[in-house]
Amino acid sequence: MVALGNNPIYHWLAAVKPSYMRKTRNGQPVEVKQFLQDLRTVINEGQQLLRSGFTGVKDQTLEGWETVTEFANGSPYKAVGVGFALGVVAGLGAALLLSRGED
Repeated sequence: MVALGNNPIYHWLAAVKPSYMRKTRNGQPVEVKQFLQDLRTVINEGQQLLRSGFTGVKDQTLEGWETVTEFANGSPYKAVGVGFALGVVAGLGAALLLSRGED
């Protein structure tokens, strides 16, 4: 078994201050617990912002889905035709992009 005194990590750990206080590069003391609490606050506020933003996007998506559903139920053959046309355009675009690298 290796003695702790011979381990290089032991010397690094011995140099670390035992308290929670550290100094930043500009010399200001920082308390680790306070920093972690502030970080949690920032993360929680960011999550709340994202949730509120996604609520608007979700509402717009549901409105669009309802419009598409009404169109498809009202005229199913037109809906199939539009889907086919979009598929052809997407396929031609992909083929064009892929054939560019072969020249």
